[in-house]
Order: sequence, then C-alpha cells, then structure tokens
Amino acid sequence: MKKIFLCILIIIVVSCGHETEYRYYPTGEIAEKKVFFQKGDTSSYLLTEYYLNKQMKCKGNVINSLREGVWHKWYADGDWLWAGEYYKNERVLPDTIGYPKYLFSDSLIVGKSTYVRVALFGIYRRDLTVLCTNASILIAEDNLDLYDYVIVPRKSGFMSFATFREKEGEEIMEMLVDSFYVYPNKNEVLLE
Repeated sequence: MKKIFLCILIIIVVSCGHETEYRYYPTGEIAEKKVFFQKGDTSSYLLTEYYLNKQMKCKGNVINSLREGVWHKWYADGDWLWAGEYYKNERVLPDTIGYPKYLFSDSLIVGKSTYVRVALFGIYRRDLTVLCTNASILIAEDNLDLYDYVIVPRKSGFMSFATFREKEGEEIMEMLVDSFYVYPNKNEVLLE
C-alpha cells in the first residue's frame, strides 16, 4: 500500500512540476535557464541568465513573451549592477535618479587607470552621463562584465563626479555630485 501511495505521489509531483529549459555555452556551462509557469506554455517563464564563470547575470519574469515586473542584474563577480521594473518589455524609469553607488577597483592615484562602477535603482549605465573633474573618463568597453568606466586622474586632491540624466520630454536635468580623494603618484613629479 505504501508503494502504491508513493508512486501516485511521484506521478502527481512530476505532472504538476514546472518544465525547465536550459541553453549552454559552447564550453558546457549553463548560459540560460527558463522555468515555465504552465506546462506547454513557452511564452511565460522565469528567466535566469549566467556568465561563463557561473555567476548569475540577470533574473526576471517573462509574461506572454514580454519582460514584466522587477528584474535584477549583477556584475560577473556577483556584485549588484542594476534592479528595476519592466512593463510590457519596456523599462520603467524612476521619477528621480536616486543616489548613485560608486565602486572603484583600486585607490584613485594620479596617472593610474582605475575602473569605476556606478549603480542606481531602475537606471542602466546607458541612461546616465557620468562626468568627472580632474580625470579622463571612458566607458570600459574591454571590461563591461565587471566595470562601467575607466578613469585616469590628472592631479592629486579632490575629484568630483557628476551623474545626470535628462528626463524624456522635459528640459530638466537631474544631477548628483560626489567627491573622492585622488592620491599623488610617488613615481611622478606633479606640476600643479
């Protein structure tokens, strides 16, 4: 009797279970996982994407083949990159840009290239313009899985970062300014 009950329970669990579909990198690691909400319906599922190093890249719901609800994205080392909402596959931009989180790969030193991350709720890097005084700044094209920008400070002292975006249909520009200290480079003579 126990065996029959156990077999019936297994059949019920398997038949009610969610179907899962995987896509793999050529090297064999999981690139994408889809957990479908209803058996036979491939248009609505929970999508999880992974980096080659097995870290989670992004996660969110797809409903009727459109991104919906809250989505999360991470850098390749697992640190938070972005979280925000989608409605019918369109990102919902927040009313204000909030307070950016800056993370540097190293200390800011004159003449030394340093990678920078800028994270904000609901806003992608491409939605922002980041400028800084006293430094050259470029998008970190060679390192997009880990950092957003690369900067090279020009002189010691305080460096200011201005993060802003222009609201669609409005001439209002939001801007936040942060300051960080740049250390002198002991290997160079600075002309200030």
